[in-house]
Amino acid sequence: MSGLSLIQLCRTDTAKKSVHYDAVKALVASEIAALSMIFHDQRCRNRLEECGLPPLPFEELPYASMLMFADALQDDRREISTATFPRIGVLTSLTVEPEEALVKARVSLPQNRRPAWPFMIAEYESVTRWINRRSETKFIIDYWSETGLILRRS
Repeated sequence: MSGLSLIQLCRTDTAKKSVHYDAVKALVASEIAALSMIFHDQRCRNRLEECGLPPLPFEELPYASMLMFADALQDDRREISTATFPRIGVLTSLTVEPEEALVKARVSLPQNRRPAWPFMIAEYESVTRWINRRSETKFIIDYWSETGLILRRS
């Protein structure tokens, strides 16, 4: 709802505007930001697909894809009762190969608690499946190399 609210607020904003304010640019920017927020949420992506909206290619909305990808690679920050952050996170490397149209991240799940692994893996798979389904540029998150897991693709 926050993404849709952002678009509605931009459309109905009655605040005094600068002489340099461009209403069309502002609305386009708010729509890009709102769509990025919506696609960023795994539950929203699933719901949109259930309603028949196919994933948008990276090339059409790169900010949304990068937001999803970057968010999936972060350590879970939901524990806010302590103000400490690990010196080493799960992201161990990031490579971009423009000639191959490939972005590859490698993460080390052993840096994290084992109970969190299924949720992190589900997010990695959801994000890369959404982005890669229609994109020319492919995104990979290698989470299995450092875990000893054997990845079986069907």
